[in-house]
Parts: sequence; structure tokens; C-alpha cells
Amino acid sequence: MQFETTKTLVRTDKNGTKIYNVIRPCYRCGGRGILNCYMHVEAGTCFACNGTGREEATEKEYTEEYLERKAARAKAKEDARKAAWNVTDALAKLGYGEYIGIVTDMNGTRNYGDNFEWLVRDGKCKYEKGCSGLLSPDVTRSEITFALMPATEKFLIVPVHWSELLEADYENCRLSWKDGAAKVALKNHTYNFPQAKFESAFVGAEGDKIEINVKLRRVTGFESTFGYTNVYTFEDAAHNLIVWKTGKGLDLEAGAYARITGTIKEHSEFRGEKQTVLTRCKVIAA
Repeated sequence: MQFETTKTLVRTDKNGTKIYNVIRPCYRCGGRGILNCYMHVEAGTCFACNGTGREEATEKEYTEEYLERKAARAKAKEDARKAAWNVTDALAKLGYGEYIGIVTDMNGTRNYGDNFEWLVRDGKCKYEKGCSGLLSPDVTRSEITFALMPATEKFLIVPVHWSELLEADYENCRLSWKDGAAKVALKNHTYNFPQAKFESAFVGAEGDKIEINVKLRRVTGFESTFGYTNVYTFEDAAHNLIVWKTGKGLDLEAGAYARITGTIKEHSEFRGEKQTVLTRCKVIAA
């Protein structure tokens, strides 16, 4: 049995929009209630309409005035977005500053191969594949200069202004790459900064009292029969791990510097890293 489409006005809202309840043939079976290709399953009953052959829906009919107001609001919002867009923020979202460090050979020829890690993000250093030492740029806010890589490498990291690699599209509020190879290379290498791996060593001897400047690496904790215990993991200037377990809470966030005084309780290992565990500590934010 076929059903004709019927439309019933339900209400008209304050904007003049008319809301209808619509009964129409099922979109899947076309109003028949069955599907011949599925006669072997429940005698071909259409599960979309449960065999009724029809479906109910809601339709809205807008006035011209409302559509014009809606379009005007959308245009105003888009104009505001374009006015607020700027290259500096767009570069920051990509992880770059005004200058992007690229690898060149001694003749200034750019190399976009996979044998190099990239020096970006306002000139901050990172490890280079196959290179045992850090690249060492002398970075200031007003001038960025880069030192040579180890002499055996014969390559140089140089700062390139973003405009040489990217184009600003103010109409669509986006940056587009001029050089496809640069896009691939920079995308591949700047979002995966390899962390410099330092081997932690024990500090002092068990029972010693120490006073040392540290940086808070992370804060974790666990529940016990005595309540919640905070586990503060610090590292000293030589990247040795120093741990303090306490019920006290410190007003410090990861990355903050402090001076810690305490007694060495024990030397232990956690996940393959040596750590010096302290007790009876006093921590002063630097």
C-alpha cells in the first residue's frame, strides 16, 4: 500500500517560522513496507518503518525576513573572525615563531631529507639524528643566530622568515605552504620532539642530609590506609631524580623550580631509573 505525503501545521513560532508534522512514504522501502531483496528475513519486512511503509518527520518553513537576518548575523560573525585573524597567532598554532629553522649545507642549499631533525619554535634546540651533541644557537628576542653543527656533519641550521615558506590567505584565514617538500618535512619533524635522554644517578648516601636546587618534574600520588600520599618527583641540575612522598600538598606546578632540604631515606629504582628518596623535607619555591 502506498502512502501520500501529508503535511500538518503544528505551530508558528515568534520568528514566523512554520513547523509542520510530515507523514511520508518510508525512505527505504518507498512506502511498500517490504523489501524484496530481504524476503528471506522476516518476510522482507522493512525495519526502517516496521512494515508500515511510512515515516514521520518535522519540517520548518522560514520567512524571507528571518533568512535575511540569519544571513546578516552569519556575515557579521565571519567578518569579525577575519578581522581577528593574524599571522602571528596562526604561526603559533602550527608551533612556529617569526623564524623557522631549516637545514642547509655549507653552500646554503636547503635539505628536506629525513636525515635531519628541525630546529624551530623560536630557535629552541633539539637533538639531531646521528648527532651526539645539542645544536647550540645563541638566541635572543631581537636576533636569532645559529651555530654550526659538529664539523663532521658540515651542515648549518639557519633561520628563515616565515614568509619565504608560507603564504598568508587573509580571505580564508589560513597559512598555505609555498614549498610542498618543506611542508612534509616540517610537519613530520616539529611535532615529535625527541626528548634528550639523561641517565639518572643516586645522590649522596643513605642517611645524609642534603640541600639542593631542583625542578619539579611531575606530581603523582596514591591512596593508602593512612590517607592520600603525594609523590613529588624532582630533578637536579644533572637530571638526577629526587623523590619525596608526603601527605602534605605543595603549591608548585610541574616545571617550577625550588630548593629542597631533606634526609636521604633510600636509593631505589623505578621503571629502570635510579632515584633518591628523601624524607623530612622542607621545600621553598625559587
